Amino acid sequence: MDVGKVGLGGELSQEDAQGQLLPVAYFSRALAKRQRSYSTYDREVMAMRDTLKNFRKTATEQPHISTHQNEHGLFTRDHKKQVLLPASLVPTILSLAHDETGYQGADKILSRIEPRYCWPKTKAEVENYAKTCKRCAATLAQGDRNAPIHQRPREEIPFALIEVDLKGHYRE
Repeated sequence: MDVGKVGLGGELSQEDAQGQLLPVAYFSRALAKRQRSYSTYDREVMAMRDTLKNFRKTATEQPHISTHQNEHGLFTRDHKKQVLLPASLVPTILSLAHDETGYQGADKILSRIEPRYCWPKTKAEVENYAKTCKRCAATLAQGDRNAPIHQRPREEIPFALIEVDLKGHYRE
């Protein structure tokens, strides 16, 4: 099973007498325009689902061996566990990651959320939250690009991070 930006596919394999897996059949399809914007995780799950659907009859009637090993697992990122967040808690997490940390953009919100939490269409919801923030829209409309000082995530080790605030472009 594999997935790319524009398509997904899978392979049905059979073990030969020497124990080598040989392809028996292939499956592939193009992603719809909307599906191309899904996160890698969502596209991989979709590829697994569609491949299994395509080979359902063959796969369920025969004994089989699965050699697929997900890079990080379904609920992990870089081998760290993530909490699968229920829909009722998503607004709270988005508010904490955006409103309580200096009204940062979608990329910074994602970098704060993704190591700890996941839910369907995380990226799309984060981008929508940042785009529809009334305070950010009002600030941009006024032309005020100065943001408050951004808070840094807490480090687990004392003195792991030392910060200095600098002000620049002094005239001589």
